Amino acid sequence: MYPEVTFLGVDIRSHQIIRWTYFFLAAGMTVYLNSRRGVMPAVTVGAFVVGIPAALIGGHLLNVFEAWPFYREHPSQILDVVSGGSSIYGAIAFGVGAGVFYLRGARVAVRPFLDAAAPALALGEAASRIGCFLNGCCFGRPTLGPLGIVFPRESQVFAAQVAAGLIGPRSASPLPVHATQIYSAVLAFGLFLVLLWLFFRRRLFPGALFCLFVGGYAMIRLVVGHWRADAALYWWEVTTPISVLMLAVATGLWMHWRPRESLVLTGVQDESHGPALRGR
Repeated sequence: MYPEVTFLGVDIRSHQIIRWTYFFLAAGMTVYLNSRRGVMPAVTVGAFVVGIPAALIGGHLLNVFEAWPFYREHPSQILDVVSGGSSIYGAIAFGVGAGVFYLRGARVAVRPFLDAAAPALALGEAASRIGCFLNGCCFGRPTLGPLGIVFPRESQVFAAQVAAGLIGPRSASPLPVHATQIYSAVLAFGLFLVLLWLFFRRRLFPGALFCLFVGGYAMIRLVVGHWRADAALYWWEVTTPISVLMLAVATGLWMHWRPRESLVLTGVQDESHGPALRGR
C-alpha cells in the first residue's frame, strides 16, 4: 500500500496521480475516437473541460452521503472535492450529465459521442481501482485462499477488522483479504478492451456502447461487491441498489435506442457512423 509518494520534496497522494493521468489519457483517447466520426477535437476537449469538474463534485458528494459518519467527525474534508473520497456512480452521473448538457448546447449528437467516451470511462474505472489498491480503500472480506493479500497495520483494513472484532488492536497485521480492487481493475480493463474492439467494428447502433458500459460496469460492481467488506464503514450501503438501477437503466436505454427492424433493413443504422453534428 502506497497512499502517498514524494516528488521534489512534496507528498502527493497516489490516487491523485492516477486520477489526473487518467483524465489526460481519457481526453486524448476520446478526441481520437471522436475524430474518426467527424467530431472536432475542440468539441471533445470542451466536453471534458465541463465534465471533469462536474464528475469530481458528483463523486465526492455521493461519497460524503455514503460515508457521512466519517465526514461528520471530519467536517473539514466535506469540501475537499479534489483530493477527498469519491464514488464513481456520482462521478458518472454528474460528469455525463454535464457533458450531455454541453453537447446539446454545441448541437453535437450525444449518443455517438457517448459511444466514443465509453471505452475511456471503462479504462477510468480500471485506473481508479489501482488507486484504491494503493490507498488501501475498497477492500475485501477476509480470506484464506490463494488470492488473499495482507495490508499493513496502518491501513483501513486493520481499523475495520479491529472494529469488527476480527482481530485485536495489538495484532501485528490484519487478516488477509480479497483483493477486490484488483478484481475490479482487471474486469474493468477487460470491459475497456471489449468496448474498444466493438467501437472499431462499427456494427452497433448509436448509444449501444454507452449502454454496454453502464450495464457492464453495474454487473462488475454487483459481482465484486460480493467480496467487498468496506461497506461496514458507511451508514447506508447504496452501491447494490444503485448498481441494480443502473443495470435497469442500461437495459431500458438499449431497448429504447436500438433501431427497429425496418430501419436496419433500410440502412438508417449506418447514419451513426458519419459526422456526428446533430441528433441525440
